[in-house]
Order: sequence, then C-alpha cells, then structure tokens
Amino acid sequence: PAPAGVPAPAPAHQRPLKLPPLTSLLPPPALFEHVGSRAEDARGTADQSAAMRAGRAPRGQSPLPGRGDGGGSDDASAGADEEAGVREALWWPLLAALAQLVQDRRPATRDACLSGLFQIMGSHAAELTPDCWRLLLHQLLLPLYDDPPQPEIPTAHPEAAGGEVLDLGAVAAAEKAMVSAVAVHAEMTLHHAEWVHTTGIALLQRLGALFIANSRDLAYLATDLTSWLLRCLAARHVPLVHAAAECLTALLVSCAPDLPETTWLKLVDALTDALEVAKAAGQADEDAHAKGVPAERSAADTLPGGLRCYLLHCCAQVVEGLRESLSPDTLVALLRLLNSEAEDAKASRHSFAIKRCSASGSRPTVQVLEHLVALCESEAEAVGSYWQAVLALYAPAGTPDPAETPTERQHREQQAALLTKACDLDLRTQAVLSLTLTDFIDNTQAAPAAGPGASSSEDKAAEKLHAEAARCVAQALCPLVARLLVGVLQLSDKQFVVHLPELFPRLVELMSCEDKEVRYVLHQIFSQRSSVFVGQAAHQHESGKRRGSSGHY
Repeated sequence: PAPAGVPAPAPAHQRPLKLPPLTSLLPPPALFEHVGSRAEDARGTADQSAAMRAGRAPRGQSPLPGRGDGGGSDDASAGADEEAGVREALWWPLLAALAQLVQDRRPATRDACLSGLFQIMGSHAAELTPDCWRLLLHQLLLPLYDDPPQPEIPTAHPEAAGGEVLDLGAVAAAEKAMVSAVAVHAEMTLHHAEWVHTTGIALLQRLGALFIANSRDLAYLATDLTSWLLRCLAARHVPLVHAAAECLTALLVSCAPDLPETTWLKLVDALTDALEVAKAAGQADEDAHAKGVPAERSAADTLPGGLRCYLLHCCAQVVEGLRESLSPDTLVALLRLLNSEAEDAKASRHSFAIKRCSASGSRPTVQVLEHLVALCESEAEAVGSYWQAVLALYAPAGTPDPAETPTERQHREQQAALLTKACDLDLRTQAVLSLTLTDFIDNTQAAPAAGPGASSSEDKAAEKLHAEAARCVAQALCPLVARLLVGVLQLSDKQFVVHLPELFPRLVELMSCEDKEVRYVLHQIFSQRSSVFVGQAAHQHESGKRRGSSGHY
C-alpha cells in the first residue's frame, strides 16, 4: 500500500509508454548525405556512359568513336546504390530503437534487445555499407559506454542583481534542486556501473564475435574496433578491462588473413599509442613513489603484470601466431616496437640504479631496492617479449613434417632465409644475447666485489653500483637469463655456430652463476651442443695450422 498522503500508482496498462524521442531514432544526416552523394555519383556515371553509348560525349569531353551500346550496367549500379541507401535508412530506426532499449533498467528487456540487435547486424553484415557500419559503431553502440554527464547543479544561494539575497523560499527551492540533481546523477552512475558489469560486457563480447565471424566483410572496422578496445583497457571497471583484453587478443590473432597490410600498420600504430599511454601512467606512478605518495591503483593493474606487460605479450603473441600470415613490413614494425620498449625499460632501470644506488653513496634504502627490483622485472617482461617474438621468427618451435619432400624443405628454408634477412634476425638475436648476458655477468661479478674498498673502473656500469643493488639486479634478472638460454637451445646447429664466437665467452663466464635454473640450462647447452663445440674447435685448429704453414699465422 502507498504511504499516507501519497496517491497509489496507476495500473501498468494505464501508464504512458516511455519511448525514446523520435529524433533519436531518425537516421543521422551523415547517412543521408552519404546516400545522396553516392546516388548522385552513380547517376552521373550512368548518364556519362549513356551519352557515350549514344555516340555523343558529355559537355567538355570528346566522343569515343566506335562505342556501341554496352547495356545498362551503370544504370543497374546506380539503382543498387540507391536501393542500398534506402534500405539502410529504413533499417536505422529499428537499430536505433534497439540500441536505446539496450540501456533499459530491466535486465530482461536489455538482453532481449541486445539479442535482436546483433541478430539483425549479423544477418545483414555484408549488406550494410562501410559508412553505415561506422555510424552504427560510433553513434549507437560505443556511446553506450560513456559515463553519465555531470549534472548542472544550481547554486544554493541565488543572489539578486543588487547583491541582496532572495527570499528564503527561493533559497530552499535552489537547495532542493541541487540535492535532486546530485541524487539523480548518483542513481545514473550506479545504473551505468551495473549496466557495464552485465549488459556492457555481453555487448563487447558479441561485438568482437560478430567482427571475427565476418572479418572478411568488416575488415575496414578493424582499426576503429581495436582503438576502442584499447581505450576500454583504461576503463575503471575491472570486468570490462579483462573482457576487452580477451576480445583484443582474439581479434588480432583470428583476423590476420582478412586484414590488409595497411590496416595492420594502423593497428601497430594504435598499439604504440597505447603503450605510450601505459608508459606515461607508469612514469606518474614512479613520480608519486619518489614523492612518497601512494600511487592510485587502476583497473588495468589487475591484468597479469599490468597494462604495459599485457600489451607487450599481445604483440609477441601476434608475431608468434601470425608469422606465416603477416607481411615482412608488418613483422618489422612489431619487432621495432618491442625492441623500443625493451631498450626503454633497460635505460630506465640503468638510469635509476646509477642515480639512486651509486657505489660512492650510502647503502640504498629498502624502498629504493624494491623499486629497483620492480624496474628489473619490467625490463625482464619487455626483453622477454621481444626475445619471444624474435625467436618465433628465427627458430620457430616444432619439428618439421616427416612427410615433407626435399623440394618443400628447400622452399621452407628459402622462405626462412628471406625472412631472416628482411627482419635482420641474426643481428637482433646477437644484440639481445650480447647486451643482456653482458649486463647480467657484470652485475654478478660486481655484487661480491663492490663495496668501500672495491675498484671503480669506468668501463663497467655495474661496478658503479652499490654491492646490495648489484646483487638485487643480478637476482631479478636470473629468470630472464634462463629464458634466453632456453631460446639458445632452440637454435639449429647452423644458427648456433653463427653466434658461437660471441656467445661462447659469455657461456663460460656464466659458469660462476649461483642460480640453479641458469646453471641447469647452461649444463643442457654444453651437453647437447658438445659436438658443435668439438667440431668448431677442430675446424679452428685446422684453419690455424693451414695459416701457420702458409706463413700467415
């Protein structure tokens, strides 16, 4: 029963329907403009062709001799374009109404309208034009995720023109309006959060599945959809962030054969921008840490390793899973992006270590060492992702097909050689191994020796660090070194021989490492590659004897 003094609500069948305004259901002007211009172009082409078939050229052009009646293909094209435009204009009110009702407060209504909306879009995916699809995406679907607008809160104490305060009734009315506006906005915010956690995630997943199922017809939407998913990764709703991450990975890995190279290069640019945003957020956290202010944790931090780590893994997985589908230019762009992130992470760790953990200074504090270890872990993630991508192209895992013919094997080896040359895989592999292993060995050797009485040679950056900092760096980089050595085991004998002159001295120096995982992988390398070591030693010995006998030794 209704409270005293409050009228009872009218029965449901007597209440007015709350329909969206008619203007929100009309097709946008851009759709009409596109339809009109497309029809005009088609009609102009048809008129021009008809004039040429009749033996006369349009004004300003000379007739084409010998041109007969070629049929009405241009007229049919103009009619088809105009028919498609009319069809889209007729579909729009229904799609707009369903999109409006997807935000309804009743979950059952939302689910039913969402199913109907995607059933229509899935059935007519190939019939709608690219401009119509972009309007659907940017004007109907994506705005559903926007936060409620801030209310226009009236002032609580309105004043008259002469500066005199109005009567108390006006002040009370203004305060009541302010409270009402704040309450309405709070209710809208709660409803939007509930909508995102339920219907919003389902809409995102259905949109990703629709694109993947129709990726050949909707390839032109890849850049728009990827950019939007990358923006969703910066949202404050944790389930939405994880759903966007899962959808982005599936989209990139599943649609490679259907996306042209120009689209892939745009996707690489979008990933680069997202990594820059993640890097800026990380720098802000570092600045807050330096000032002693606790950093605010975002929803993207709940991803494994954080947003930056996820994006790096995503790029590496794209290279590893699509190496046979992507063009060399796209692969080089992805490798360049991963290499840049690895170099930035290494430079950031080195700069912080030199600035805050110098051997000439006092012992670093616990907070400084913890931050140094965090930077080492970030470096390990960046270098590890880059190494994963390089290794996937240079020495892909798996065994060759036993039924492979000599011709097929020769073709595969030729393609691998071309890819190695196009992506500079020999140089990239050597650079990763040389820089990372040398840095690790320097820190390992400097850790026990550094201290008040240790020598500070200028040629080794690790010896400039405090003993405690060098030990922390060496321990934090042990998993990365083990990962690199596992990759060395995947190299073929021919590839291993190419890098052996640079790699062998570092493998010998790593024998003094105390980490069990590193020592185990190192043992596997020497035991499995013993024949290569012996063969190279014998070859160098014979080469030396020949050079000595010829007087050139």
